[in-house]
Amino acid sequence: SRMLVTLRYGSKPVPFGAIAVVNDTTGQTSIVGEAGEVYLSGINHRTVLRVKWGDEVYEECRALLTPPADTKGSAAVVRQRVTCH
Repeated sequence: SRMLVTLRYGSKPVPFGAIAVVNDTTGQTSIVGEAGEVYLSGINHRTVLRVKWGDEVYEECRALLTPPADTKGSAAVVRQRVTCH
């Protein structure tokens, strides 16, 4: 499914320009936009998203994405808010 995910780290959005990598066999990479939003496609099962915006250990996080089960094959874009840890 296609997802528009809003990522938060602590009390703030993940920084603009951060790199988000889907932790699966595809290795899909996206860039985080304004307000912590990132667009992803082909997310059909629970997966981990790795996000990095600098070289320090505290400038990266992971988020668990869980797309709704009933959207497989749908053209709709699923919106989801996720906290990155």
